[in-house]
Amino acid sequence: MLQLPYYNSFFQTAHPPAIELARLLVEVTPAQFKHVFFTGSGSESIDTVVRLVRRYWELCGEPKRTFIISRENAYHGEYRCRHKSWRMDYMRAQGGPPLSGIAHIGQPYWFAKGGNLSPAEFGVAAARALEEKILEIGAGKVAAFIGEPIQGAGGVIVPPSTYWPEIQRIVDKYGILLIADEVICGFGRTGEWFGSDYYRIRPDLMPIAKGMSSGYLPIGAVMVGDRIADALINTGGEFPPWVYLLGTPRFMRRRMRGHQHHASREPRGPRQNNGGPASQTSMGDTCGSSVGG
Repeated sequence: MLQLPYYNSFFQTAHPPAIELARLLVEVTPAQFKHVFFTGSGSESIDTVVRLVRRYWELCGEPKRTFIISRENAYHGEYRCRHKSWRMDYMRAQGGPPLSGIAHIGQPYWFAKGGNLSPAEFGVAAARALEEKILEIGAGKVAAFIGEPIQGAGGVIVPPSTYWPEIQRIVDKYGILLIADEVICGFGRTGEWFGSDYYRIRPDLMPIAKGMSSGYLPIGAVMVGDRIADALINTGGEFPPWVYLLGTPRFMRRRMRGHQHHASREPRGPRQNNGGPASQTSMGDTCGSSVGG
């Protein structure tokens, strides 16, 4: 009777298993991530990301920055933002009106879309569609770009090695947030801990889920980069969750055992020196304009 079997994480509360799992996640994720927001699934992680992005820009005095740019055939969850961060039209046709403020660009699918361009040329061209979309919407209205490092939906689309470096250059140039959806790519599937590591990108937010439990348990999280965490902690007040069953101790303990086992073993896999996947033929301030941390 000296220890509660469970307590929710609703009101700025936590418990030892959740704190310990958060510490383990910080150890294996990129250096800019020192804060974890637990969820119950990848879909909840994506919905949390949308809230975090828009809240961040409100705190930075730029509330008009609400647009999030995604890609064709993207799949980013099944809840509130499902119809628009997706671009799978046959699924979007069901379920009512979509969330507003989501735009799309083409996917980096060289095999189908590359034409006469080399993979390297196409990678740059596909990434520059992001800059064109930013300018079309207006840079002062764009909050973030979201993408899976390797796009799972639509055909396991491995981008050319030139794609993500150009995406990083563009988000840095315009000061928008970069969201790396690691729900599929995370936890060793690319030979590195995360696809973000593989492509040497610096996301501000990183939703994770399936790899935390190999799909055996309903658990997810959002890794929150320093740039966003500092704004929320220093000026944002409370950022309450929308769902109740977060940080369930049993799930936390099971994941701690798994991560303690794997954290001492670096993921291994084929890799190319140019930063692209081996399967590819060829491969600032808190509210400032510098993305990353």
